[in-house]
Amino acid sequence: MHAIAPDPLASELWATGTGTDHGVLSDASIEIRLPGEQTLTLRTLLRLGERVGEAGIAHSTLTDTVSVASLAASSLMLQSIPAGLPRPEMIKRVEEADAESKSTASDRGCWSLARMALGHISYALWHRSHALGFVAHADLGDRVLAAWGTGSFPSELLQVQLVEVGSLPQPADRPHRDRPA
Repeated sequence: MHAIAPDPLASELWATGTGTDHGVLSDASIEIRLPGEQTLTLRTLLRLGERVGEAGIAHSTLTDTVSVASLAASSLMLQSIPAGLPRPEMIKRVEEADAESKSTASDRGCWSLARMALGHISYALWHRSHALGFVAHADLGDRVLAAWGTGSFPSELLQVQLVEVGSLPQPADRPHRDRPA
């Protein structure tokens, strides 16, 4: 699967996960560590269309603007929930993150437009700041991008390329912070 990644590739970049939809590779996530300890995650979702599964039920991945924006926002917010909370508190925080991400995604007047270049085509990249960092999303036709990270909106998202996920370093290749790479 080809995923969206900065062009040029960042030196600290890892493929952190992929997903399938009934056996078809459908999404991939890339994590990037930028200078100054800023982290950035790019999640590419392929548009596979509405398909009928073995049970005869139609299904698809939601790739409309608000759904992808909500995915980016909820991913950013869920990362901020500390591990080890008591179950009731964890459920409360997850529900709050879900409600806030939907509100953030739906408030289209607060999103800013930037040009994201892929080859010779400029795509609309929508982004906005959040108390935890930034969220962004783009529609590239056959795939969509949800992006989020700490710090301010990074210029690395303005020039992108498609890369084969299998060719990228995996999390096990990531250097540990407490020892030199």
